[in-house]
Amino acid sequence: GVYSTVINGFCNLSNAEYGFIGNGSFNTLCNNTSSCLALGSVIVGGIGNNTCGGTWDLTTCTWTALPTKNNTGRYSFIGGGFQNRAGDLQSVSVGGFCNYALGQNSAILGGCCNCIISGVTGNTSVIIGGFRNCMSSSGSFIGSGGDNSIICSDSVIVGGICNNISGISGFIGGGACNCITNCRSVIGGGFRNCAIGFYSSTFSGYFNASCNYGAVVVGGERNIAQPTLSFVGGGECNIICNTTNQCCAVGSVIVGGVGNNTTGGTWDLATCTFTVAPTICNAGIYSFVGGGFQNVATGNRSAILGGQLNNTCGF
Repeated sequence: GVYSTVINGFCNLSNAEYGFIGNGSFNTLCNNTSSCLALGSVIVGGIGNNTCGGTWDLTTCTWTALPTKNNTGRYSFIGGGFQNRAGDLQSVSVGGFCNYALGQNSAILGGCCNCIISGVTGNTSVIIGGFRNCMSSSGSFIGSGGDNSIICSDSVIVGGICNNISGISGFIGGGACNCITNCRSVIGGGFRNCAIGFYSSTFSGYFNASCNYGAVVVGGERNIAQPTLSFVGGGECNIICNTTNQCCAVGSVIVGGVGNNTTGGTWDLATCTFTVAPTICNAGIYSFVGGGFQNVATGNRSAILGGQLNNTCGF
């Protein structure tokens, strides 16, 4: 390319105008559409950057089957590593192994097999490290961990494993297998927690779900806050819902306890779990359960502070 430079190394190729390769082997700066589209791109070193495929023999440190060249982005930068790609305008891949920064102004700092997908939705997103993290959204961030994914804009996953955000402006702090499916929702951490409603929050615990606008589950296990502005603090198998209409249980609260707003089932004291699942009962609007075991606040604006098997069913 015009005014391009290759300082050292083996089988490095720069067809980019004002391109620069410092060292390494089989690094490539090119763009099949036009060399201007790879203008000012840089590879400092490494092996096979801006290529894919091929067969690399670790014993001999050579390619036994040559890789395929990929398009380079204008003003892109690769620091080093192995088969990293920077394939769009001002994209950056600092190092690591098989990381693909394919969105405009996107950056991957390290790790293995991380990717930012090309197109408008991949603009200005960042992956710090980890493995197999992927995003196809603008303005988003993944810190580390593995197999995390973001497909909507302005969202953040700090770390963890197999977490997913498919709502705008979502946040997951960490944990495993947590998911956000609506806008501006939060999961702090834990395992298999869901935030399904707008502005909903599930902060921690195990198999908890906040399912409607402004619903909150703080922690515990298998707790569900389904109606708008409902709240479950903790405990196990505490359920706020109303099968007639979720508006009929709006603003309801369970602070803690076990199996509140449920009936029946089999509770095993040795393992502290339901070995047979209980039946869910409808919660009343603005109802309150402080704690205890299988208390049911069916009545509107009713309250049970604690105890066992208490029921309020009046208006």
